[in-house]
Amino acid sequence: MSLQTAFCNYLGQQSTITDLLTNNGASDIFWVTVPEGKALPVIVVQKISGQAEHVQGGATTLADARLQVKCMSDNPGEAAAIADAVRLKCDGFQGTTIGPVGGTVAIVKMKLDDAGDGYDSPHDGSDVGTPDVTMDFQVWYRATVPSFS
Repeated sequence: MSLQTAFCNYLGQQSTITDLLTNNGASDIFWVTVPEGKALPVIVVQKISGQAEHVQGGATTLADARLQVKCMSDNPGEAAAIADAVRLKCDGFQGTTIGPVGGTVAIVKMKLDDAGDGYDSPHDGSDVGTPDVTMDFQVWYRATVPSFS
């Protein structure tokens, strides 16, 4: 299972987060883009960067990634409340996340690295954009070592 799937699944299992979203569930958490016409508030997750750790002997099972979480709402206060709920469930998290179709990703460490308020420009030709709170989490996790045999 990919880190991306496991992370989105983990967020979707947290009622303190999903209770603040439009449909009160994981169906309001998206990878990279939000479907056109989707009601707010929502969460959008994106992998900004990532790499596997190496030693002289080659790759190790340790990898890290920067995941960006964007909490979007028509109301800036609501976006901030969702972001705070995400922060409280993710900053300092260690454990295993379980995906919807089996498999696990072992999280060694997750920490909030950066956060800020933003504003997405309108996509429909109007003058009304979308307030958001964006957070970057550094995630250290266990990955499968490539086999070259």
